[in-house]
Amino acid sequence: MKILIISDSFKSSVSSLDAGRYLKTGIEEVSNIFKVKCLPVADGGEGTKSVLLSVLKGDEILAEVHDPLMRSISTTFGWIDKNKTAIIEMSDASGLALLSKEERNPLYTSTYGTGELIKYALDKGAKKIFIGLGGSATNDAGAGMARALGVKFNTRNKRQLQPGGKYLKDIISIDIHTIDKRLKHCEITAITDVTNPLTGTNGASRIYAKQKGAGNDDIELLESNLVYISRIIHNQMGIEIDNIPGSGSAGGIAAGLVAFCNAKLVSGFDFIAQILSLEKEIKKSDIIITGEGSIDETTYHNKASMGVALLSRKHKKPVIAVTGAINTNYQVLTNELFDCVFSICDKPMSEQTAIENAPQLLYNTGMKIGQMLKI
Repeated sequence: MKILIISDSFKSSVSSLDAGRYLKTGIEEVSNIFKVKCLPVADGGEGTKSVLLSVLKGDEILAEVHDPLMRSISTTFGWIDKNKTAIIEMSDASGLALLSKEERNPLYTSTYGTGELIKYALDKGAKKIFIGLGGSATNDAGAGMARALGVKFNTRNKRQLQPGGKYLKDIISIDIHTIDKRLKHCEITAITDVTNPLTGTNGASRIYAKQKGAGNDDIELLESNLVYISRIIHNQMGIEIDNIPGSGSAGGIAAGLVAFCNAKLVSGFDFIAQILSLEKEIKKSDIIITGEGSIDETTYHNKASMGVALLSRKHKKPVIAVTGAINTNYQVLTNELFDCVFSICDKPMSEQTAIENAPQLLYNTGMKIGQMLKI
């Protein structure tokens, strides 16, 4: 029996590479009749850089940037020298995981550090930049990123635009003539892990701001401010960013990348699946196993596990999902996508306990799957 494991990362615990490895070890512990192959996958979110570097054979380059609260940090970006391509994961500079729970508030968090990573890539001579947009702590439509790249935001008080989604309504005009000229000669691809538009009921603020620390009143302020900056961009630059699918990714930095960097938005899963020749590998396999930290509302916005399930269904392959948490509100959709679902949590436990013990829990789940398949 040929088993193909195509796992995403389990956020804050294990990478996609490690998740697959732990499951594989558990399955092979049960019997040697299984031929198990692992492919890491990502959807533009956490782990995109490591997956692309493992496939495209690149290196990590050190960079000093600012975190979402404008504190200096050290991080990395990927570099493939042979074709002058940089791989940036925005969460490395502007991610939620960089902040404590008490610090999380998209009213004040900025994408400035992501703009600094783009500048580092340009300094290396990048002709192409891939930017994974998942895991952000921000809701500023990429204004911080644009400011790091030289864009000037003229404000009502004639002071420098303050970091965060709260201050977007201070902007009265945008001067893009000072933007880094090297961007004209660099092709930027923004890899989105969701399909949400910038604003509206399914937009960046109303769907994702709460998990970044925003209260109900904050969410409406953030929504109003995103509507405001999108109108300024449309009126001054002639660019419509509001309703582009995926433009709401990462608090709207996807929209900002389109407006200020002429970026192309691509579905994260589809983009990486093509690079990995995923469909070809699925066709050669008997059983498909996919995984992610939580099966919930976001799963059904073309996250990696959904993409794997749809490709598996296309070729009539049984697909098993492995996850930490299952939101039962989406049980009907879950049943449509997956033949069965395993939670790695084998008893009541806190989220933190599950995160800390994820390697062992994934191994144990691999053994359970192996035992089921052996029967």
